[in-house]
Amino acid sequence: MRKKRIVHVVPVTPRQAGMYETTREIVYYERKMGYDAYIYDPRPTEEELKLNSEIPQNNSAKCPGCGVSFTLGERVLTNQPAVPAWTEDRGVCTVPFEFAKDADLIVSHSGLNEQLRALNKKYIHVAHGRPYSSFLIEHSGQSAIYTSYEHVGRQENFIAAITLWPEYKDYLSLLFPKIYAFDAFVDLNEWKPRHSNYTFGNRKAEINIVCADVWRLDKDPYHVLNAFRLFYEKYPNSKVHIYAARSDPGWNCMIGKMQSLGMVGEVRPLVPNLCDVYNAADMVITPHKIATRTVREALASGIQIVAGLGNRFTPYTADVEDLRAFANQMEKAYLDSVKNKEETIKSNRKIAEDKFNPEVNMKQFCNLYESLLK
Repeated sequence: MRKKRIVHVVPVTPRQAGMYETTREIVYYERKMGYDAYIYDPRPTEEELKLNSEIPQNNSAKCPGCGVSFTLGERVLTNQPAVPAWTEDRGVCTVPFEFAKDADLIVSHSGLNEQLRALNKKYIHVAHGRPYSSFLIEHSGQSAIYTSYEHVGRQENFIAAITLWPEYKDYLSLLFPKIYAFDAFVDLNEWKPRHSNYTFGNRKAEINIVCADVWRLDKDPYHVLNAFRLFYEKYPNSKVHIYAARSDPGWNCMIGKMQSLGMVGEVRPLVPNLCDVYNAADMVITPHKIATRTVREALASGIQIVAGLGNRFTPYTADVEDLRAFANQMEKAYLDSVKNKEETIKSNRKIAEDKFNPEVNMKQFCNLYESLLK
């Protein structure tokens, strides 16, 4: 009896997008649990891009029911070619389109293109975006993610949607007729405490704070960076290092001013070595209340996290707009670590092991698959 084949649809962008990294982890653990699981990259091949420069770059599609045009999925690198079939990345392999034809189940992450929809196969959609972020992206005139969710929910072959943030199930239930909220997880073998000689671009300070969440319309580091300024006034031997940074109006002024005052160390866009960054840091600051990849990865690495009020994965939280309260929590997290660094690393790692263990949390996916594949 052959294994059940599951094909996940997502652009393959190693260490460039959280959507892909989470998908890769899902597929990796599905394979460990006995499924014949793969990734299919839905973007045009390099040859197709060369042959036809007119291939749409916005992942546009039409609703088969009403004919309305919309843009599918999260913003992805559609102007870059798909990686070749049989490309391996950390234990997971990509496959050609033919594998999708024989799949027992298709799991969409970035949306299905016309070729995939023509297969008329039942599919699940994993909604990776935060609902308000998706709403604001469409509202600002970019990809129509919110509209695509509503259309997907009405398609005949759609079975259910999944969110990895239970906090957002009630928002998404407006758009999807059936939505499951599963617990997020992270690869605990890849993200773990380890020795790091990272020097933050030779800008290392005595106390090193990291801010690494991707900036979105619904949440960015504006408030927590301002809170860091208050922490810096008390601890001038500290620096904040900023990753996933963008060079945009306003930000250039703010970060430039902080740099001129000696508060800022390394400022870089997306980087492939965040594990080294986390393990060289004393603390991570984030505005989020949910288990973003930054929260999961940093805790799995044993690092102290100060987060937005309501985040249930760290004892150090404050309203991000109450700058002094947030700075006080930063001080508390730092002093607790100074008291017993090894103990705080163990404590943070244990939170990750208890809350983000893929061996446990992936059973939610597998139970759903089994109920559908009967």
